[in-house]
Amino acid sequence: MVNTSAAAVISACFVPPPKVDVGVVRFVPRAVPAASSPFEVVEKLVRQVFHYRQKYVLKGLKTLYPEEIAEDRAHELLREVRVSPSTTSIRLGVEEYAAMAAVYERQCREVPGLFLYDYTKKKARGILNLKLFIFLIRQKFHNIEEGSVNPITLDSLASLPNAVPAPYAYAHCSIMPSEGMRLRDFSV
Repeated sequence: MVNTSAAAVISACFVPPPKVDVGVVRFVPRAVPAASSPFEVVEKLVRQVFHYRQKYVLKGLKTLYPEEIAEDRAHELLREVRVSPSTTSIRLGVEEYAAMAAVYERQCREVPGLFLYDYTKKKARGILNLKLFIFLIRQKFHNIEEGSVNPITLDSLASLPNAVPAPYAYAHCSIMPSEGMRLRDFSV
């Protein structure tokens, strides 16, 4: 998105008047998105990296992978996009995040199940959100008792639905509205 300053608003318009400059900003969407990866991939990568925004970007990237492959895969990703492992997330631009998302998406396609990995929800050496794990396993095997959780691996995640990110569904918009779009103009 490109932002353009549309108008300045004087502080006397507000009660109490703010101690900062106030303005109206207009955002114009890009004709072509900066990232060519699906939103879910970009969101997951950016969320994990910004979770450690004051730390090195490498620390956040390692959380995208199981411990056994985290070091190698995170360094591979950074090497391919030519980003220093010792930089912080707040120093990276949109282009770097788009490039990292493209490499991470490729890695997820090479290693099915990697996309479902979530380091925050693991139980013992399990890998998936516990409620989703129990639901999917019950559907698949019908013989897992409630409360029993067995460790799972990337191989077992690979057989689950959505083990690989969905393809990018961007449809190029040939005519961009000059005045933008309003949410109320959309029907659900």
